[in-house]
Amino acid sequence: MRIKKSIQYIIVISILLILIGIIHAIVTAPIWVGKTDDGNWTIVYEKVSNDLGSIWEGTLYWNGEEDVSLNYYQFYVNGSLRAGERNPSMENQVEISDEYSFIYGHRTYDSSDHITLNLRWRPLGETTDTTEEVVLKRRYRYIPFYRYH
Repeated sequence: MRIKKSIQYIIVISILLILIGIIHAIVTAPIWVGKTDDGNWTIVYEKVSNDLGSIWEGTLYWNGEEDVSLNYYQFYVNGSLRAGERNPSMENQVEISDEYSFIYGHRTYDSSDHITLNLRWRPLGETTDTTEEVVLKRRYRYIPFYRYH
């Protein structure tokens, strides 16, 4: 009889934890994730703070072998430039070995928004630039033990 009660308690607690996780996933802002075609860049755009309105942070993760020089990035929401270089030039290069972050505070995005990031980079020591547009897709944040980069 005691074992039966213990099993019932464990089942009830497990169901409650699952429900709490589902509610948390629904209430928490989703993240936006994108990858370049060659897989060298992963972009994660997520809400990081509620102070002074919403503050969202974009992080560009370099997955390639060699270090690169990021010439510019342009972050667009529904076709409107929200962060990055308005007039890209070669003077704004940043060396990257791992990741690069930018912050843009804005409203919560919904599934109808079209979010893109234009990148131009080159491996250090090379002369050829690579330019690519990445479309970010909406993902729900609550996937335990899953890394986006």
